[in-house]
Amino acid sequence: MTEREPRAARCVRLLLHMLEQGRVTPSGAALAMGAPLRSVRRDLALISTIIPVTATRWGRHRYWYLDPGFSARNLGVLDRISLLVGKEITSFLHGTALHDGLWRIEDELRDGVTPRFAHHIDRKFRCHPEPARCYESQTDLLDELLDALLRELRITIVHRSAGGEPRQHQGLEPLTLVIYRRALYLLARRPDGKNRRFAIDRIETVERGEHFDYPEDWDPDSALGDCFGFFATGTPERVRLRFTACAAHYVRARTWHPTQALIDLPNGGVELTMHTHGRELTRFVLEWGAQCRVVEPGWLVDEVSAEHRAAASQYE
Repeated sequence: MTEREPRAARCVRLLLHMLEQGRVTPSGAALAMGAPLRSVRRDLALISTIIPVTATRWGRHRYWYLDPGFSARNLGVLDRISLLVGKEITSFLHGTALHDGLWRIEDELRDGVTPRFAHHIDRKFRCHPEPARCYESQTDLLDELLDALLRELRITIVHRSAGGEPRQHQGLEPLTLVIYRRALYLLARRPDGKNRRFAIDRIETVERGEHFDYPEDWDPDSALGDCFGFFATGTPERVRLRFTACAAHYVRARTWHPTQALIDLPNGGVELTMHTHGRELTRFVLEWGAQCRVVEPGWLVDEVSAEHRAAASQYE
């Protein structure tokens, strides 16, 4: 890129670059655009006089970013309502940057909705509460994780196991933040190339490291696809569950796993077959009580029957 490029065109490219990256440094933007650093600095100053652009320091660097409310002022009615509904859905993340960003622009979202649509909007959409994990005590830790995830920085964390033992994991590459059952989990790649899942509420410390190249072939859906739920155990195998006629309607109404197949039974029930794995299978079957019977695999038959016997013994 040369100085002959019209300044207006260069400013447009710079603005698009900021929208794509979220925040930029003048030197980083100049390198990405192939433009002189002094020109980029002048362009940032010009852009800030036209639209709300803010500069802030982060360590040794000065970052420029768009005012979060700027994009909200250019949204349509349904876009605004969608974001308001999203705020309701993510209410369990209250106090964290993931949720508070929507709170900061809530007034502007409402201002753009016509009175006819805005009337009673707080009662027209509701995310019915269910047990959720609280992250208000981990806001600083979450900010560190989000920064590392967005800037593609390796991290070293101390993570507590299910038994409560803390363990340090070095050189992790954070790849995907997952929301599952109103809780947060991190998918990360270890130095040996294997993927690992971490519950955010069990992470005690986060230390950011050097930059890494985000893998072009990373597919989080593929990484989670075979598992039933989120917690992986073993390898996929055939799972057959038979449901009574009373439960059949509810089973047919949902997609429980991408590999599922449903077979109608003569008694009005239904058989659900999946090719999957995961320790959440036991809990899933137990939730149905007497309305579900495991046909296979054998280990699941044993686990469910043992849990039912132990539960019944509490009432003997």
